[in-house]
Amino acid sequence: MKKIVIGIIILTLSACKLIGKGNEIEFTIENKSDAPIENVRFTTSENLTELKFDNIEPMNFPEIG
Repeated sequence: MKKIVIGIIILTLSACKLIGKGNEIEFTIENKSDAPIENVRFTTSENLTELKFDNIEPMNFPEIG
């Protein structure tokens, strides 16, 4: 019975983000086109968190030749 109680406590603590690393998503955005990208929006599947970018400019690549 004690093992079950300890297991429930550990699961509760990990679900509440009291131990361990949080829920994070790392990403990189690269616009490799010639035109800017406008009105970019990233959300979680539950729409709890949202990141908005008004404008993502193209990357400047050096010309070869």
